[in-house]
Amino acid sequence: MATWERLLRPKQQALRIVVREATFAEQVMPQVPEAMQL
Repeated sequence: MATWERLLRPKQQALRIVVREATFAEQVMPQVPEAMQL
């Protein structure tokens, strides 16, 4: 179980950063290109 947590923790941090950047992008540019929304 600890191995999975070790593998997933960096992904969760990266996902948080992506979500934060996506939210910031939506506030700055209301119309985000569909290519950016993965």
